[in-house]
Amino acid sequence: MKRIVLTGATGFAGGEVARQAVAAGIEVIAPVRPGPRREMLAATLPQLDLVPIQPGLSALRDRIEDRPPDAVIHLAASYLPDTAAGAAERMIEANIGFGTALLELLLPTPCRVFVAAGSQWQHAAETEDYVPNGLYAATKQAFGDILAHYALRFGFRTMVLKVADSYGPNDRRGRLVSQLVECHRTGRTIDLSPGKQELDLIHVRDLAAGFLAAAQGLWDGTLDASQSWALRGGNPRQLREIVALMERVAGRPLGVRFGALDYLPGTVMRLWRQPLLPGWQPRVALEDGLRDLLLSPARQDLSCA
Repeated sequence: MKRIVLTGATGFAGGEVARQAVAAGIEVIAPVRPGPRREMLAATLPQLDLVPIQPGLSALRDRIEDRPPDAVIHLAASYLPDTAAGAAERMIEANIGFGTALLELLLPTPCRVFVAAGSQWQHAAETEDYVPNGLYAATKQAFGDILAHYALRFGFRTMVLKVADSYGPNDRRGRLVSQLVECHRTGRTIDLSPGKQELDLIHVRDLAAGFLAAAQGLWDGTLDASQSWALRGGNPRQLREIVALMERVAGRPLGVRFGALDYLPGTVMRLWRQPLLPGWQPRVALEDGLRDLLLSPARQDLSCA
């Protein structure tokens, strides 16, 4: 595998996949939208071939027909609360429409390896059964079904990796771990639910390595196609336990008020332990990853949009 198309390269996980791919000597074609994130990515990883996304995807079509990739890693997605204005339209377009359009662009090319990101929230009932906890999870399931069609009809070698909550340095998404690190830095307090829901945090470095390993395995035939596996930390803990671990690492309380908020609709209390991607294991222990964040505050840049 020497060339990939990577969607979502301006995002948290996608940026790390791009960095690891470049370090491994893999050429990366990255369709991106204009804006500050594109400029930041171009400055930090000038080796990337950034292709503008525009209606019809004509620039991307020209690029992959001229230089067909060996594999696609599809991470671009939109997450919005179900009650947000326009949430359904935006998530259907980003999480179903864009990936389907990309599959269509690949049909005239020899590329038939396609790895997509799913979500652990497709299994909100602690089983392998499909039980989505919201529209985001439903759109991920729908795109997985579309992938199955392209695998059967056009011979694509596909895989869906259902990912857990990720964390790591320079996370600009405003997720819980980043908020807790900010509490440590500033001394402010944060209101949380009672905290008995499980999380299975995975470091972004491990997450990125998993996607690259999946694409390589499908390309060289060492992994079976049309499978779904998990990328997760492998050690689910209640939110209360994670906060306690962070406080132990930090050496002081983080100013958390448990029970000040109710559980959000769709909160999954106990996670399904889906098997991990064969041949892949998380390498960054949770305590080590949290220590790096808490004790190296200069590496955090939560102000970037």
